[in-house]
Amino acid sequence: MIAETGSSSRAIELDHIQEEIKEVSAVPEVKEKKKSRNALRKGSEGEEVRAMQEALQKLGFYSGEEDMEFSSFSSGTEHAVKTWQASLDAPQDGIVTAELLEELYTVAQIKGLDNKGNTLTATQKV
Repeated sequence: MIAETGSSSRAIELDHIQEEIKEVSAVPEVKEKKKSRNALRKGSEGEEVRAMQEALQKLGFYSGEEDMEFSSFSSGTEHAVKTWQASLDAPQDGIVTAELLEELYTVAQIKGLDNKGNTLTATQKV
C-alpha cells in the first residue's frame, strides 16, 4: 500500500512488474566463451595436431617428420613436444594441455604465426 496525497491509500498493481522481473532473471547469463582446446598426446590426429606441429616447427622444435603429413601425433611429434616442454621447465610428459597450446600459439604469433600455424603477413601481425 502506498499512501497518496490525502488520508486514504490504495494498492498499486505490481503484478506486471513482477512478471517482467521474472522474465529478465530467467535470461541466462552470457559469458565470454573461449575456444576450448583438448589436450594433445601421442595418438591424437587432426587439424589441431597439425597446427601444433607447424608452431613447433616455426619455433625450431620440430623438423616436420612424416607424421606431420598425416596430421598425426606420433613419436617425432612427441619428441618435439618433450624438447619444447624442457625449454619451458615444464614436465616432459609429451602431453600438450590446453594451457600449453595457448602458450605455444601465443609465442608462435609473436614469431609470425597465427593459431593455425599459418605465417602472417606484416599487415596481419598488427
